[in-house]
Amino acid sequence: MEKQPDGRHHPARMQAAVFDRKISSTDGNLTTLEPLVINYDDYGTDTEPKALDLADPCTQFWALGTAIPYEYVDYSAKIILEVNSAELYTLRMFRKLCNVDRVIDELLNASHHMSAFTGLKHSFNLPHYSNCLRFSTPNTCDALNVDDIELLHSTVQKCRKDPSLTTCKSKLIGQVLNYLLPKTTKSEKTYLAVLLKITASNGVLHNLDFYNNLLRGLQHHFGSNPTLKGAFFNVKEGEFLQSLINDSELAGISGKNNEIRPLFPVTLSAGLILLCFLLYSRSFFYTLIILTTMFFSMGIAFFFYTVILRINFFPSLNSLAVVVMIAVGADDAFLLYTYYKKYKKTKDDVYEVGGPYVPLYKEQDRVRQALRTSLRHSLASMFVTSATTAVAFISNLTSDIIVIRYT
Repeated sequence: MEKQPDGRHHPARMQAAVFDRKISSTDGNLTTLEPLVINYDDYGTDTEPKALDLADPCTQFWALGTAIPYEYVDYSAKIILEVNSAELYTLRMFRKLCNVDRVIDELLNASHHMSAFTGLKHSFNLPHYSNCLRFSTPNTCDALNVDDIELLHSTVQKCRKDPSLTTCKSKLIGQVLNYLLPKTTKSEKTYLAVLLKITASNGVLHNLDFYNNLLRGLQHHFGSNPTLKGAFFNVKEGEFLQSLINDSELAGISGKNNEIRPLFPVTLSAGLILLCFLLYSRSFFYTLIILTTMFFSMGIAFFFYTVILRINFFPSLNSLAVVVMIAVGADDAFLLYTYYKKYKKTKDDVYEVGGPYVPLYKEQDRVRQALRTSLRHSLASMFVTSATTAVAFISNLTSDIIVIRYT
């Protein structure tokens, strides 16, 4: 039988090994004792921290890059604070900075907001790093003291002068220098970053109120010293969509549950214009033809945009094309109908030598003649209106702004 490999030397794991202990007695007989168990899991291994371990801020900081991927730094919400350089490493400043998580927790409990990443218990914040330098210091905001703060300050200064020191190779010191503090602090003002324990917005509109309240809460908490100079919550798109919603509310219509309905104001505008058509022309058929022509032209335009030109990027500004289409179409429709009414009322057309003779004894003949004449007179102005609008939008292709280029 082939001998199986010993589990103690397995490359993927280390397991407990059992050894039989045999001791020779004085009379030469062997005495068998209970087996000796050695658990190799207790030696030479570096286990990943569990979720319970991450409740400690120092363990959480050490876990960045292992249990917590570095990508979290990219997706986390961040704030930038401006602090007087002389007041940065003071107990009062560290206590104010340490209470950032309390502001977040109060807002989370009040709003029931669920962040996309809920595994972190603490923000990557400078005061917590001062507690991590000594094992005897509890990792709480109440345990902040002047000695630990001065130790962190001196360590940062040494590592800025000589990064090759053994202390500077610590993961915690590297995070402080690379993520939280600027490269130099020679001016009277310095800047400090705090990587919040919640992720930035994923672009959903219903999260916008939470981040706006968070910004106001942090501004109220810090006051004028330190000064909140910047925040990254990834809410630019949400703010833009909210502005579109506000525009639709100005039209008397709003989306359900704050969801954007870009066609609502367009539908209202089209409805008002078509109502004017109906009242002016007193013809349901003419109004229906105008409506069909407008939206068929819009469908053909988007077909060329997506299928022929193969442009997948569709900025929100493209919704303005519907408004432009209604405006240009309404202008041309009113112009055509004005000429049509004018020539339909003409009872006696002057006959010119060489011109086509059209009998006007019947109403049907009168309509045909009026339509031909109105088209001949209005076609040039309709073409110029459409062409100038098209040229104006085609010129956007030369813009360096992507949103405008594909509008």
